[in-house]
Amino acid sequence: MDAPPPGYTEPVVVCLVEETNEAGETRQVGGFFSVEEATTLLWRVLRQGRDAHLNYVAIHHRVVDWEWDR
Repeated sequence: MDAPPPGYTEPVVVCLVEETNEAGETRQVGGFFSVEEATTLLWRVLRQGRDAHLNYVAIHHRVVDWEWDR
């Protein structure tokens, strides 16, 4: 495909703060549109001794838009 599909909409990127527990399970602590806000929460979680990281997620409106962005 040389051009975006008709009606293409760029994804919205969100930044999730995620933590992993002792069993290796991951859960979302919070999600933000702003990297700065996500980083603020990340540092709070890390200071509590929890194992956390940031995960950037592109949110698409349609599968065809996702396929175009791959």
